[in-house]
Amino acid sequence: MTSARDVRRQRTALAILVLTMFVTGFTGFVFECILSTVATYVLGNSVEQFSITIGLMLACMGLGSFAQQYVRAGRPIMAFVGVELILALFGGFAPVAMYAAFGFFESHFHLVQYAIAGGIGFLIGSEIPFASRINEQYRGAALPQNLAHIFLADYAGGFMGAIVFTKLLMPRFPLTEMSFLLGALLVVTALVNYAYFAERKRALHFVWFAAALVLIVVGYMRNRDWNLALEQQLYADRIIYTTTSPYQRIVLQQNPVKKEYRLTLNGALQFSSLDEGRYHDFLVHVPMLFAGDRVKVLVLGGGDGLGLRELLKYPNVERIVLVDLDPAMTAFASTHPTMSVLNRGAFRDARVAVVESGAVKPGEREVVEVHQPHPHARGLAARALRVAEVNVVNVDADRFLSDIHDVFDVVIVDFPDPRSIELCKLYSKEFYLKLRRVMATHAIAAIQSTSVYYSREAYLMIGRTLEAAGLHILRYHHDVPSFGDWGWHLVWKDDRTPSAMRNALKSGPAIGVPTDYLTTELVASSVGFGKGVLSTEDSSINTLMEPRLLDVYLKSWVVD
Repeated sequence: MTSARDVRRQRTALAILVLTMFVTGFTGFVFECILSTVATYVLGNSVEQFSITIGLMLACMGLGSFAQQYVRAGRPIMAFVGVELILALFGGFAPVAMYAAFGFFESHFHLVQYAIAGGIGFLIGSEIPFASRINEQYRGAALPQNLAHIFLADYAGGFMGAIVFTKLLMPRFPLTEMSFLLGALLVVTALVNYAYFAERKRALHFVWFAAALVLIVVGYMRNRDWNLALEQQLYADRIIYTTTSPYQRIVLQQNPVKKEYRLTLNGALQFSSLDEGRYHDFLVHVPMLFAGDRVKVLVLGGGDGLGLRELLKYPNVERIVLVDLDPAMTAFASTHPTMSVLNRGAFRDARVAVVESGAVKPGEREVVEVHQPHPHARGLAARALRVAEVNVVNVDADRFLSDIHDVFDVVIVDFPDPRSIELCKLYSKEFYLKLRRVMATHAIAAIQSTSVYYSREAYLMIGRTLEAAGLHILRYHHDVPSFGDWGWHLVWKDDRTPSAMRNALKSGPAIGVPTDYLTTELVASSVGFGKGVLSTEDSSINTLMEPRLLDVYLKSWVVD
């Protein structure tokens, strides 16, 4: 007959094991997310990186589960503790190691990436079998009950890991830092299990725990310095600002010799201060040639404020709505001294408020009047707020277009290139149909459309997709030294013909506001292309269900 004391001990043992498996499921899933995110930051293409990393880890988890049968541990607690300590250190230092590998061994980065992902997956895969053996040995649990408790706790922990990673960890901690936090949690979990289940405790074992914890604490204390030093290896110029938001890694670099600043998002160059004026002149001033009086302008993307800088030159602009997904980007552009110089204080104008999160609710036609504008308003209600003439709304552009019931005279679309499935959505037929709906009858839009030279097929597909959405297009381009021959699309929906619009630009219309680079002669020449440049046998378009643009774009930038 089982005594009351034995019942309490078994219940305590079960509670510890269930909590342990919850923690291992939690940490295992978050480790998968961290490694996938690091790979995305340095290589791009989030779908590929998450798919390959998680798939490889799952395969190696199976190998770890298979291999544990050959560990003839009479005391499974010691095998489990060993796995947890190794995983705590391996996982804790993994993001730092991946950054180092890309910085120093870029050509062999995939080998290091897969070795780390596979090794962590192998260790995670052995956790459940060893925990099941502990449960069987110390509680005599039958197989159905054993599996029920262990797997339920592990999968629940994985689900909680997904929530905590996206909602809590990503917005607040660098990837290198959160990995050490997970490592510390695993060491504590292993120590609790050792203290309860180990029959014979040795001083040497406690030295192992202490050593692992010291290494993790040192890593946690030094990780930001390491992270900056290793990340610097990825860039030729000195890093002067970095931050990681839930959406992207923002890095600003400075070259004091050239007097140049370069901004990258997830490792991809967004602008160079030496020639960004060329890009933004063509993006903004060409469509503004066709704008009338009392103009309402919508800017999609452009969170750096450089396009906004150009728009604020026009006295006939009555209202501007700038929609950028990332509050960290608009906050950086509005507060960092270098960015404020580059965008000439566009976000510090008294007419500008930054609204973090939220979108225009369905049915809302106008934004709400606010009587106390502030150049860096934050913590406001989760909706678009009208502050004099400019509104900055941090929300997904696709969602914004779905919800807004206003129309605009000019639309500037300044998204990053379609190098990921998330960005590719913003170049789809479905997105352009929504864009068409918010354009006034005589509205004009300019679409940033990637390189004409390096990604010609992607450039042409963007144009075909715009036409498939019922829009008229006029292609134009110009050389931007940092990027090469760059292309845009001028877009409208009324009965003006492309030839009439082309002739209007060729006639050399007066620009009407001061520009740093653009001239009427450059505008006139921008609609001319070389022989065969606009010719292709491909007739496909980009849609949500068939995002062909992503594959075309990525293949076009591959250098043999």
